Amino acid sequence: MTFNEVKETLMISRQTLLKLLWSDTIHGIKVGHQWRISKDELLNYINSKNV
Repeated sequence: MTFNEVKETLMISRQTLLKLLWSDTIHGIKVGHQWRISKDELLNYINSKNV
């Protein structure tokens, strides 16, 4: 998923998502200047917050 798709899905700010990525709370990869986050990784993050 793209950075903006994840940001909109989680309803968080750009800065908050960057903090989550930099702290490795959400695992993503940077391709050039763009972040990519797998759907599985996003679901893992959401599930860990709901426990």
